[in-house]
Amino acid sequence: GEGVGELGKGKGREGKEGKEGKGGMKGEGERWAHEVGAVEKGCLLVASPFKFEDAQEYFSQTVIFVLDHSEKDGTSGVILNRPIAYTLDSVTLQGNFSIEKFKRVFRKSALYLGGPVNLDSMIFLHDVKGLAGSTEIIDGVYTGGIESAIKLAESNAFDPSRARLFAGYSGWSPGQVQNEIDQGVWYVAAGSKDITTSQCLKLKRPLWRQVLDLMGGKFAAISNAYESSD
Repeated sequence: GEGVGELGKGKGREGKEGKEGKGGMKGEGERWAHEVGAVEKGCLLVASPFKFEDAQEYFSQTVIFVLDHSEKDGTSGVILNRPIAYTLDSVTLQGNFSIEKFKRVFRKSALYLGGPVNLDSMIFLHDVKGLAGSTEIIDGVYTGGIESAIKLAESNAFDPSRARLFAGYSGWSPGQVQNEIDQGVWYVAAGSKDITTSQCLKLKRPLWRQVLDLMGGKFAAISNAYESSD
């Protein structure tokens, strides 16, 4: 994934997504997800409740968006459903981009925990096609381009709600994630882009359950079986 700048210590505490209120849904058309046979760039890793039985475990009920995957370099991704701070007002930032302008533009944006690797870095994910400096992960989902986004936002040409901000990322060495999948640690899915790009705040139904429900069959049954764990 493309790291952007550095992240100082924030006052917000790591937490799971909320369960009341309305979550941001900007998706085009119907939301979908289905199982795929192998991990690949742009897929989703859905944590198995059988491997993360303790709700306090780091990856319990997480949904991870895979930013990159190769046999040579391993796998990286961001946890989609771990908000740290609901707004950047309480977060101290430092780095190699326009901090003051960035905080002015994204002051009402949430910050999410992407994973345990490089917690002082930020990953900028969005759904804006053609944003200068960005890299396409899958159709309609991009990382990078933060300086361009700041400039456009200052002239109201970029909607900050179309971006998600992640502190750190999750990483696996070559072969590691496939080994974990073989052991049943993760379910692998493809999903509609709005699963990744929509804000994951105060959802009526946690994202982990939403994705399992959409995958259907045995996965929906697992979601329902663990209803009492919320």
